[in-house]
Amino acid sequence: MPMQAEALKIPGLAEALQHGEVSADEFQSGMFGRAALRLGVVGCGRITRVHVEAITSLPYSSLRFNIVAIADPVPESRQNVLRLLQTRAQGNSEAEEENAKQPAVTIAQEFVSLSDMLAALGSRLELDAVLLALPHDVHESAVVEALHEKHNLQAVIVEKPFGINAASMRRMLAAERANPNCSLFVAEQSPWWPEVKACLDVIRSGQIGKVVSAHAHYFESLMTTDFWESAKKDVKTNWRWSVERSGGGMIMDGGIHWIRALRIWLGDVTSVIACMSSPVAVPCQDGSRLPLLEGETISHALMQFACGVTASFQTTMLAEGPVCESASPFFRITGLKGELVISGRSMQPNQGGATLFDRNCIEGGLPLLTPHARRGFHAAFPDMWRSINIGILRRCSREHSAREAARDVAVALALYESARSGQWQTVESFE
Repeated sequence: MPMQAEALKIPGLAEALQHGEVSADEFQSGMFGRAALRLGVVGCGRITRVHVEAITSLPYSSLRFNIVAIADPVPESRQNVLRLLQTRAQGNSEAEEENAKQPAVTIAQEFVSLSDMLAALGSRLELDAVLLALPHDVHESAVVEALHEKHNLQAVIVEKPFGINAASMRRMLAAERANPNCSLFVAEQSPWWPEVKACLDVIRSGQIGKVVSAHAHYFESLMTTDFWESAKKDVKTNWRWSVERSGGGMIMDGGIHWIRALRIWLGDVTSVIACMSSPVAVPCQDGSRLPLLEGETISHALMQFACGVTASFQTTMLAEGPVCESASPFFRITGLKGELVISGRSMQPNQGGATLFDRNCIEGGLPLLTPHARRGFHAAFPDMWRSINIGILRRCSREHSAREAARDVAVALALYESARSGQWQTVESFE
C-alpha cells in the first residue's frame, strides 16, 4: 500500500505528515509505528490537569502517550488527576473500540515523589519518559535526578520556565550531555499557539514586508482567574509568592510564553532595558489584603533583536476587576507593508484570533483564522505533546529543546538585571 494511504489510517501521523512534521523517509523507516510512550507525571497541580486533558485528547496513533504513573505528596492532588484520567478514559472508550485498540488511558500507579517513582522502575513500573510539573525552584534537582542513566528513560520533560538562574540551567544542560540516551525537553506551547503559527506564516510569506517593530503585552487579572486561587488560600506556603522559589513574577511565569513568541517571529534577543514594580495585593473576602507579591506585576521593557528590530514588552497584573481584553492586543507586529495583531482575547477558544492589516484590508483587517480555528492558547497543548512525541523518537526537537528554553529564560533574567541596574543588559546566548 502506498505510504500516504497507509499513513491516513493513523490520524495523528497523517496530520504530522500533512504539516511536514514527519517526513516520508521517517514514516517508511517505521520509527513511528510503535506503541504509545509510557509517561510518568510528577506534580499534580493545575497545569498538570491541563496537560492530562491534552495528552488524552490525542487521536489513537503511535504519536501519543499513556500516563501510567503519577506522583505528588498531596493525596488529594493525586486523586484529582486520577479522577480526570478515569473520566477521560471513559470518554475515549468508544473511539478506541472502533479502532480495536487498547484504551488510550490506563489507570496510573501512585507515588509520593519522583524518587519513589524512579525507584519502582524495573520492578513494578516501566517508563519511557517523565513530565516534571513542579515549582520552579526544584526543576534542577528533579531534572538531574531523572536524567541519570541508571533509569534508562528516553526523555525528561520539564515545565517552563526551564530554570530560574543561568547557573542552574547550565548544570541541567550538562546533565543532559552526560546521558546521550535521554533527551531533555521543555513543555513550551507557544510554537503551537494557532495565532502565533498563523502570524509566522504571514511573516515568512513577506505579505507585511520587512518587520520593523513589534509590541507584546501579557496581562491577567488576579481576581478573574483560578490561576492564583491556591495562593490566596495560603500565601506563606505558596511558592508563587516567593521570588526565591518562583524566580520572579509575571515575566518568569506566563511572560515566558510571550518572549518565546517574539523569538519565533524575530529571532534571538541581544539586549534589553526594563523597569518594573509590584503594587498588587490580593483582596480577601473578609476585607483584608494579602501581602504584596514579591515578583513584579507591572513591567515595561525594550528588547533589541539580532535582526535589528526593537520590540516593546509589557506585563500587567490587576488585583481587582477584569482586564479590557478586547481593547488591548497581546501582540502587534509591524512591517513596511502591513501589520499583524493578535487579540487580547486569544487565550480562550472561539474568541480573539489574529488579524492582518495591509493596503488590501485596512478597514477591520483580514482574519487569519476561521472562527472554528480560533481555538485559543490552550489549543496548543495537544499539538505540543504530539511534537514532543516526535522529538523523543527523533532524539531532537528545536521547539522543545532545553537550550532553546534557556534562551527564553535568559531574556527574563536580563530584564530583571536591567530593572535593578537601570542600564541596558546583554542577554546570554546559551550557545
